Amino acid sequence: MEWNKNITVNDVANQNDPKVREKIVYTLLKDTGNLNRFKASDVQEVKLYSGDILGKGNNDLFVTAKFGPTITLAGVYEKTDNGYKFVQEIGPFNTIDSVELKDSDVFNRDIIVIREFVNQNIGAFEEAFLFRGYLYDDETGRFNQIFKIPESQKANWNRLWDLEDLAGRSLWERVTSDVDIEIDILEGGSTIRVNQFQQFLVSSDVITKSVPDDSTYSVVKERTFSTDYKWSPKWKRFIIGEGIDKNTGQTVAILEDFGDSPYALVPEYENFSFLYKILRPNGIEEGVSKNTITPI
Repeated sequence: MEWNKNITVNDVANQNDPKVREKIVYTLLKDTGNLNRFKASDVQEVKLYSGDILGKGNNDLFVTAKFGPTITLAGVYEKTDNGYKFVQEIGPFNTIDSVELKDSDVFNRDIIVIREFVNQNIGAFEEAFLFRGYLYDDETGRFNQIFKIPESQKANWNRLWDLEDLAGRSLWERVTSDVDIEIDILEGGSTIRVNQFQQFLVSSDVITKSVPDDSTYSVVKERTFSTDYKWSPKWKRFIIGEGIDKNTGQTVAILEDFGDSPYALVPEYENFSFLYKILRPNGIEEGVSKNTITPI
């Protein structure tokens, strides 16, 4: 096997062959600068997706390679006469649950839509699915992340961790969020509607130091609401709206209202309700107080 060659049409046609699969992974590792981190033979799962990703009417390639529960590498390859040429790495991700190349006449190319599963135990036992979208920009020759939306969340934590009284009675709390996402890509204006059902729950089990059984939890607060993200050609992504930063006078994009987070239902995290995530003209994303932004 010659490892120095690019991915070929024959490679894609024979991707289930173990040797070919190893070559594809090696090429991805080489192109993304990860040969010093992983071996092609260590890959757990490889998937290839074809579509008009660059908007040139070709069957470009999106390659994903999973090396563990917290690391999946991905890259885009442009279809050429001789095979496939590397364009850009996207990610890395945790576990990719699914990928859709969403056909869009409005953008004249496919949107890479990724559903990512994140399992983290930092500050809380949290599991979440993130809904991410990437679109190729002709002007910059790069892919932009055009949306990142939590699709569902479930987090458990014990307030004893904050109280630093690990010998005391357990105070287990939980938030959940179930989300239905509707994507409408239309000539007159594209929208992503996010319909959410959220709950804040408390467990009656004050003994266990591990996450209690589901049957011990009771609902304290819950709510149902919808949020619309609208496509902005100016910002090249889906946004909630725009605002004026009172400190700089700049117009900023409002990417996220932290008050929409399920954590905003929890009394000790109610300050979430007073924050926006914004995007500044220089491309920097930042969490800021709503008091500093005047919506327009």
